[in-house]
Amino acid sequence: MIFEGDRVSGIRLAYIGGGSRGWAWKFMTDLAAEPAMGGTVALYDIDRAAAEANRVIGGKIDAHPDTKGHWNYTVAETLEEALTGADFVVISILPGTFDEMEADVHLPERLNIWQSVGDTAGPGGIIGALPEEIRKLVQPHTENHFRILKAAETFDRDLLLEAFRNDPNTAAKCTDAAQLRKLIDDMIAATAAYLPAGWQ
Repeated sequence: MIFEGDRVSGIRLAYIGGGSRGWAWKFMTDLAAEPAMGGTVALYDIDRAAAEANRVIGGKIDAHPDTKGHWNYTVAETLEEALTGADFVVISILPGTFDEMEADVHLPERLNIWQSVGDTAGPGGIIGALPEEIRKLVQPHTENHFRILKAAETFDRDLLLEAFRNDPNTAAKCTDAAQLRKLIDDMIAATAAYLPAGWQ
């Protein structure tokens, strides 16, 4: 992502599912209406034809003269390809049956909690969790973020090195611990002016 004043460009968004046209169209229309954001949407669906149809729709929305936020829509060959490098992930699938979705949406009402359909927050979102295939791909990234946060709390360069080594972008280019440790030291030294004193 590239931040320029009050605008963010170069966002990479993974959109998983969305074969039911209504959800995807509405989401794409919302993106087009926001002038402060733009980037790429990587579409993935187990029904590739549905993802291709959404790519065409997204392209037509982007080309409309009233569009304010511009997005490039691509179709990912695999779920892993769609998720790799994503800044945000939108999951637009039904993991389970309509009976289970009914429970996710309506059981919280007994406590006056009005659950949105498909929301990943609230009781329904928590119980619905993530589909196993997506969880397995996302989990290493979330675990690495916890390493980074722990390193920030404890000023632990070894933990920071572990986070570097587990980052897919870093691991694809360099796995040498000595080079990575030197990179960490140099980056901390270069940014010392705004880092907490514990990093000195």
